Amino acid sequence: MGEVSVEHITAFFPRYAREQRLNGWQYRQTVEAVQLLLVDLAQCRAATEVDWDFCTVAYQPPKITASGISYRSSPMWTMLRSDSLLALKTPLSDWLWS
Repeated sequence: MGEVSVEHITAFFPRYAREQRLNGWQYRQTVEAVQLLLVDLAQCRAATEVDWDFCTVAYQPPKITASGISYRSSPMWTMLRSDSLLALKTPLSDWLWS
């Protein structure tokens, strides 16, 4: 596995939640699975520095309403719009399986 930074890990979650249109429980399971993979199995040093509780709560996927997706309902609305978080040039999956 190549070097993964805290920024790579945390940038993955808002993008993934948006792209996959996950429900809240699916998103929480994703965070827990990535945490298990990076901390326990891969023993990635950067993963031990990630605030996993923050990731679980802060990047909750937007709510789907009758009129469509409401990104404004997400606690991290400004983060989702941020180009800096979504501008990861290499997907996390490329880092994990390289």
